[in-house]
This record gives sequence, structure tokens and C-alpha cells, in this order.
Amino acid sequence: MMFSASYFSRAFLIIVLGSTLACGGGGGGPKETADPGKLWVQPSPAFLTPGANLVFQAVPEIHSEGPILRTAAWSVLESNGGSVLAIGNGQTATYTAPPMPGTFHLQAVSEYGTSHYVPQPGTVQVVDPKGVTVSVSPAAFVIKRDFSGSFPEPLATLSPLTNRRVQWSVVEPGFEGPDLIRLTPYDTVSTCLISWNGAAAIDRLPGNLFHVRAQSVEAPSAFALIEVQVQR
Repeated sequence: MMFSASYFSRAFLIIVLGSTLACGGGGGGPKETADPGKLWVQPSPAFLTPGANLVFQAVPEIHSEGPILRTAAWSVLESNGGSVLAIGNGQTATYTAPPMPGTFHLQAVSEYGTSHYVPQPGTVQVVDPKGVTVSVSPAAFVIKRDFSGSFPEPLATLSPLTNRRVQWSVVEPGFEGPDLIRLTPYDTVSTCLISWNGAAAIDRLPGNLFHVRAQSVEAPSAFALIEVQVQR
């Protein structure tokens, strides 16, 4: 079968035209829209007792096209869910829980609205203080007159509260003081250094047994005891 030169010219034109249309005709098709980032509220979930307060943070999920977050407006989605007050420009805020237990939601909205940052509300669980527990590790240890080595640093664990602050104290009178047993708390990690100034401090103690109490700052009814035996 014979084909003329004009036939091949027409076929080539059809192929080129079809390829151009399949590729969008040089940008004539719909453009892909930018995917907005999210504006998270952290910590979430957070656990508080009624009337307690906690600082929250607005954390943006920044995509390449996203602006820099400068300000944010805060709100509680439930009418009976407590109150929230922005700190400074609103990147952080103090939330105060309502007087009753329940589940509530805290939201931050950026100055860009939802065009770049879609609000992601954080969950707040307000719990009955009676359900708060404190545990310590170790729960008992022995201190000796001829001690050498590292001083004990017990760790307190609170459940389920987000606020991990603990108050440490010696239960029995006469054991704690500058020349006796010294407690140095580290609130950020809920630990406490228990130390004393050598054998002289051990000799001044009024007995051979005392207890150190780890007590929740937010829920004072929740505490745990460490039993400390003294060997002279």
C-alpha cells in the first residue's frame, strides 16, 4: 500500500495535537490548591481537677507556603467548659477548668483564620480529685552513718494529672533541717534529692525511722509516703 507525503503530514499533526491536549494545553487545566496546615492545641489530652489552671500552647503545622504564626485567639467550645486567657500575643494561654468534672475542648485560631491554619481543638479532661493517685519509687530505702556514694533521688508519678508538680516534706518533726535531712525538689521532673551532711547529721536524728511525703500540688489529698530507715 502506498501513502502520500500529505498523509504522513496530517498524521503527524494529529499526534502532536493529541499530545498537547493530554498535557493540559500549556497550563489551561485547574491548578492544585495549597494544602493548609493545622493549628494544634497542646498538651492534648490534658487532665486537670475542677478549678485548676494550666498553660496551653498553639503549635502550627507549617507547610512551605504557610505564613509565620504571630497571634492567636483562644476559646472554649463548650459554654460551661471553663475559661481561657491568652498570654502575650496568644501563642500560649492559661486555661482555668470549670467547677465540675467533664470533657471539654480548647481551640486556638490564628490571625489568618482557617486559610492557612485549620484549628485542631485540644481535649481537656476535668477529673474528680478523689481519682488522682501518687506513687513513688523507691518506696523505701536505708540511710547509713558510714554512707558513701550518691544520695537517693526518689521519683514521684501522678496519675492522671498533666500538672506533675509535687511538694516534698518529712512527716515526723525533728528530722528535717540544715544540719539534718535536707530535701531539694526538682519540680520539672517530679524528683527530690534527699541528702545529709555526713555522720554528724545522722547522729542528730531523733530516731531510726521517718517518712518523706510526696504530695500533689494540684490535688493535695493525693500523696504517697517513702519509708526511710536509719542505720547508725
